[in-house]
Amino acid sequence: MKTKFPILICMIVVQLGLAQSYKGNINTISESGLHKLLLSPEIRSASKEDMGRFRIFNAQNKEVPYVVLDVNDRQFSVFNPFTILSTDVIKDSVTSLVIANVSKQLLDHLTLQIANTAVNKQFDVSGSNDQKQWFGLISNAVLNDLNNPDSTFVEKTIRFPSNQYAFLRIAINNKKSLPINVLAVGRYTSKFETQQPMPLTGFNYKISEDSKRKVTTIAFTSANSQHIDAIAFNIKTPNYLRNAQLIVKKSQKIKKQTVIYDDVYLYFQLNSTQSSTIDLNNFSQKTFFIDIQNQDNQPLDISSITLLQKPLYVIANLKANEPYHVVVDSTYGKPSYDLVNFVSPTTSNVPEASISNFIQLESTAQAATKKAFWQTNAFMWGCIIIGIGVIGYFAMGLLKDMKE
Repeated sequence: MKTKFPILICMIVVQLGLAQSYKGNINTISESGLHKLLLSPEIRSASKEDMGRFRIFNAQNKEVPYVVLDVNDRQFSVFNPFTILSTDVIKDSVTSLVIANVSKQLLDHLTLQIANTAVNKQFDVSGSNDQKQWFGLISNAVLNDLNNPDSTFVEKTIRFPSNQYAFLRIAINNKKSLPINVLAVGRYTSKFETQQPMPLTGFNYKISEDSKRKVTTIAFTSANSQHIDAIAFNIKTPNYLRNAQLIVKKSQKIKKQTVIYDDVYLYFQLNSTQSSTIDLNNFSQKTFFIDIQNQDNQPLDISSITLLQKPLYVIANLKANEPYHVVVDSTYGKPSYDLVNFVSPTTSNVPEASISNFIQLESTAQAATKKAFWQTNAFMWGCIIIGIGVIGYFAMGLLKDMKE
């Protein structure tokens, strides 16, 4: 216990010396309200993909809450209403709605948006191509549970045999209760929203050939580790199919020695009949390699390679014409803001603000190199803390001797 205490103190001093901090400015906005901020590759690299290290401050140096915006590829459904050509309501008889299916889509269901009600209804569905002669599809089906406590209307999907009639008629029976209010008739279709990635500019690459191994090696290097979502190849060679692998360097201790070895992160193919963009999952590196197996073929004519990163945003409530700045600091922990309860992480239809002049601030260790170490504050506080630790060490030993 006595030995661990001084070591812990020293580790704290070292950690403070190695702390890294970055700062940038938010360009002035002209309208108050929610704004989204694009986190550049430089900001994400500085934070090491840990958004707990990111902060926004106002002119009074007070924290401004933010929410990380989820802009991943996502699939969602969209309600597409059909045109209701006519709505005839006959009290104590029937409500008849005629829906146009002019393009003659193949339909086997429709979704009705109905104003909340506590009644149940029977209904029939029929189809026609001329609105004169009607053909039955279903009869005496039931609409029930027509009350949604979280909204003013409820959605009900009705199903019937597949058809391509140009017109559909829904006849709702009103003999046992008053008519219900059908607000819209349509159907949901799935959409897939893909976020367009942006190119990374901080990487360099070099292509070399190994004729003995019949391999093309591409070495990628960057000053800092960066998150990479995809690699896009621009290849001029026609009709190719090559096996390739993405390799990272790893280290392992064997008998007190550190051994560096190649670890294959991903096997993939480059195929002239398929997309030349290779998707990656949770990949962050500053140095890596790609080996392309040429076999007895000539090396591929690669005109360019682009590393891609999907955008990452935060949303914050900013005031017009007021100065704000952002900070990335390795000593920060994950913040907890109320704003997350009021802003959806999928919100995207808000104006965008930008961050400029993002630079690394001078660390304690860098400042110490400008003058003799014994002249620095770090040395002074280090001596104080170590002195306290030494005194505590001997005091504990003295107390133990007195007890004995």
